[in-house]
Amino acid sequence: MKKLFFVLVVSVLVWSCGGGPKKTQEPEPEPEVVEVVMLTVDGLMASAEDYLDTEVTLQGLCMHVCNKDGSKLVLQGNDEGLFVFATGDTEFDPELEGELLLITGTFTAYQAEEGHECEKALEANYKLDCISFEIVLDEVEEVIEVEEE
Repeated sequence: MKKLFFVLVVSVLVWSCGGGPKKTQEPEPEPEVVEVVMLTVDGLMASAEDYLDTEVTLQGLCMHVCNKDGSKLVLQGNDEGLFVFATGDTEFDPELEGELLLITGTFTAYQAEEGHECEKALEANYKLDCISFEIVLDEVEEVIEVEEE
């Protein structure tokens, strides 16, 4: 009887120290991954229909900033050009002309407005609504020659 009582006491002690049902933690949901496609202007325009209404990142040369209100610029590839529209409080600085830019935005279809000079110069069927942009800096170091006297 003493042995049975001893086993019963030990069993109760083991069960009370965590031998009961365990709580399972639900795994945290993984953050949603948004795929951003990196393209050149020419690459995008070559397969434009595949990228409609998606977020893309483009690299191209800024050829023109609209001097009317700074709300758009023309991003030029080797062969194609594309209008990029500023969104929100963003305004493009005319000093961006001639700079290599990396622009992220939503690529959509576009109908040109009548009478706007820069829109006459570029017949565009597509546009990019800018979310963010940055100037691409060349990694090439400039060598300065010093004349010896």
